[in-house]
Amino acid sequence: GDAAIGLRAYILVERGQLLSLDGHLVVANGAFERAIALADAVGERLQQYRARRMLGANRLTAGDAAAALPLLERAHEMAIDVLGASHRSTLTCAGQLALAYGRLERWPEADRTLQQALAAAASIQHRGAGADVVIAQLRDNLATNLWQQSRYAECIAEAERSLGLYQAHVPDGLQGFNPAWRAATCAYQAGDLADAEARARIALPYAERGAAAGRINVRRLRATIAARTGRIDDARAQLAEADALLADGEVANPAVATALDLARAWLAVAEGDPVGARGHLARVDATITPASSRWLSEERDAVAARIDDGR
Repeated sequence: GDAAIGLRAYILVERGQLLSLDGHLVVANGAFERAIALADAVGERLQQYRARRMLGANRLTAGDAAAALPLLERAHEMAIDVLGASHRSTLTCAGQLALAYGRLERWPEADRTLQQALAAAASIQHRGAGADVVIAQLRDNLATNLWQQSRYAECIAEAERSLGLYQAHVPDGLQGFNPAWRAATCAYQAGDLADAEARARIALPYAERGAAAGRINVRRLRATIAARTGRIDDARAQLAEADALLADGEVANPAVATALDLARAWLAVAEGDPVGARGHLARVDATITPASSRWLSEERDAVAARIDDGR
């Protein structure tokens, strides 16, 4: 009866979560979609919430904020109703919702959602858990939204606060990757290549414990920095490792491959091959869309300017 259907929905959500952690987002999303259908059919509110939140998070990871937003908005409403406004899961959902708002540049809603969640985080009471890890997640979300607004110094400060909490409370986990990586990208975009390299090295051990996209991104950033500072052999080695990881695993976000083409363009510039660099930029131009992150276009223009300077 209904109880069995609700249990099946729960199992599908658990299966989808494990698949997501292993980087298999396409298969995971199918499990979440089936869970939503089952949970909706019998009114299993907790699984209705969990499946929507995780499906929305995966859509966001894949770069589709427009598809993620209604899922996360509904999930957040359900979480408040089912779990309460200060439950740690509700606050985690609020952070993901704020990221979706930020990706769509709806900054007032993003900021309001995060600030309300941070204010509520101190009152978390869930199975004896403290608020520290949730606060780390929320500060990581805030850092990401600051990065998207090109507020690099503020982003790095929030990312460092987040990373410090993760290091204190889950030192052997993989959660520290996001703030460490965000700080590295902010340093890079602010023009401090040495600081970016140092921060990328901090992010690397976390990346090695997680999904392929993180491992690829760290190597891609280090390859770009190596190319721009004349370390051509190092850049080639980092790109070769990134290419092998890309060929071996599922990466849902197309921006990862686009960013790799930008790194290849930087390497071609360093090698004195403007024709090759323009070829890589042509592939970038074919994949950038209006929904792509702004930094991709900015990085593309920076490479193009360097090619023109060399000419």
